[in-house]
Amino acid sequence: MANKNFKIREQDYKAMQGMTEKQAGQFIKGLCGYAFDGVPLETKDAKIASAYAYAKAALDLSSQSRENGRKGGLLVSERRREMKAASGQASGRDADPMGMLLKGIVLSVAEDADRESKAEK
Repeated sequence: MANKNFKIREQDYKAMQGMTEKQAGQFIKGLCGYAFDGVPLETKDAKIASAYAYAKAALDLSSQSRENGRKGGLLVSERRREMKAASGQASGRDADPMGMLLKGIVLSVAEDADRESKAEK
């Protein structure tokens, strides 16, 4: 099982500088709870709530970007397996990651164009 992690941004650190130790602890625990367990922070402290809102938005964006990257990686990996199976064996040129990426892009554009032409008919 892969370890979960998230980044503390410089803005989060600067926001904590104006907090008491207790507030900073609540803020960090709230971020960890959201990042690892999906539990949103509930607080009546305005300073913590405003800093948390910005940090939460950044965590959500990071999570979405990570998921999109994973999907792209799976697509490239699947295409690589298909190309190896189609050719019977991988040549030196097929093992090149940049070549595979370019081939994946070309295939993706071709598939999109094919779908669009079928949709127009």
